Amino acid sequence: YETGWVSSSKVKALVSSSLEKNPPTDKDSLHETPAPDLLMEWRDSCRDLMCNLYSYATVSPDVVENVCSFLKEWKPKAVEIGAGTGYLSKLLRDTGIPVDAWDICPTDPDNNNNNKAVNEYHGHTPPFYPVNKSSKFPISSANDTALLLCYPPPGSSRAYDTLTAYLRAGGKYLVHIGEFKGLTGNDTFERCLVQKMVCQGRF
Repeated sequence: YETGWVSSSKVKALVSSSLEKNPPTDKDSLHETPAPDLLMEWRDSCRDLMCNLYSYATVSPDVVENVCSFLKEWKPKAVEIGAGTGYLSKLLRDTGIPVDAWDICPTDPDNNNNNKAVNEYHGHTPPFYPVNKSSKFPISSANDTALLLCYPPPGSSRAYDTLTAYLRAGGKYLVHIGEFKGLTGNDTFERCLVQKMVCQGRF
């Protein structure tokens, strides 16, 4: 930025060329920041590696503190569905919040899966926190439990299915780490949020 290279006519031409060759065709590509091809590939390679090793949404210490303050105010424990590596669950547990972490396909760091499914996003990454296996919301009563959804899969019904199961079980508190009208969850999930939940804060 200091050199002016980013705003130079040469870079603008490269971006225009990239967009002409690869016009946005789906929801994911519409959210990509335009850049020259090589820069986009470098950016994605750096980001994807960290996402695979940690989490597809990273939160600052301030956000963790705010989420924990919210949870402690209502005194619920947390259950994270789609926990992946358990990275976020560990951050919350380290602050004293009891967390149960679940995923449809927990990571298998020892690669002893015997032809079982491999986690789509994290592969065999070692988990940061114990993650249990379940394909649906795992508890029948959720009166004192906050639901934690961190980067629910884009375009998938999993976030909606999980939220409705949680509400049926008596749940009242949701921590959603993701985008609204963006890349996380789907339209049905967002309509459910608007109709069934009251936003208490955004961090």
